[in-house]
Amino acid sequence: ESGRENAWQMLWSQAGANTPFRRLFSFPSLPDFIFALSSDKVFLGDLKNRSWQEVYQSSNRFPLSLAIHPEDPDRWWIGTERVLWETEDGGKTWSPSPFLRDSDPVSLVLFDKERLFFATENTLFVSSAENSGREVFALPSTEKDLLEAEESDPDKTGSVYLSKIHDLLSTQDNDAKLFLATQDGVFQSLDHGYRWEPLSRSGLQSASV
Repeated sequence: ESGRENAWQMLWSQAGANTPFRRLFSFPSLPDFIFALSSDKVFLGDLKNRSWQEVYQSSNRFPLSLAIHPEDPDRWWIGTERVLWETEDGGKTWSPSPFLRDSDPVSLVLFDKERLFFATENTLFVSSAENSGREVFALPSTEKDLLEAEESDPDKTGSVYLSKIHDLLSTQDNDAKLFLATQDGVFQSLDHGYRWEPLSRSGLQSASV
C-alpha cells in the first residue's frame, strides 16, 4: 500500500507460496477489507488489524473475478474457469449460482445498482430480482479463434475466450450508462446494459481495449 509520502510498503505476502496475485478488489460495502486473487485462491485482508484469511480455494475452478452485493456484505460471487460460484455467509460455504447453470468460464462479475452482470467467454449476461441470467451482449466466435485455441492448448480450448470481454464500467453521473471493453473495441449502453452499440475506433492503435 502507499502512504501519505507516496512510498510503498509491504502489506502482506504469502509464506512459501509460488503463485502470483492476479487481481485486487475492494468494495464500498466492506470498506476496511481488500480481496486478493491468486491462481487458485482468494484471500480477504482486514486493513485495520492487518490480518488475512483464505476465503476460497479450488484445484480446478480457478478464480477470475469477484463481486459483492452492495446491501448484503456476506453475499459474494466468484467467477471461475468452470462456473459462477456464490456464497451467502461471507465465504464459509460456496455453491454454484442459480444465475448461470452452464460450466463456462466466468471472466467478469460486477454488481451495479440492483443488477448482477457476468460474462462468459464471449457473452455478457445480466440478472436482477433473483432471476436467471439474461443474455444482453455477445461477440461472435470465429474460425480463427477456434484454430488459435487448439494450437495454444488442445485440452483447454476455452482459455482463448477469456480475453474477449475485458471489463465493464458504470458511471456515477448517469445510472443508465455503462461501458464495455472487449477485444473488438468499446461498447456503450444507455439503458442499464440491455442494449449495446459500438463506440468509434478512430485513433485507437488496437481494437482490443
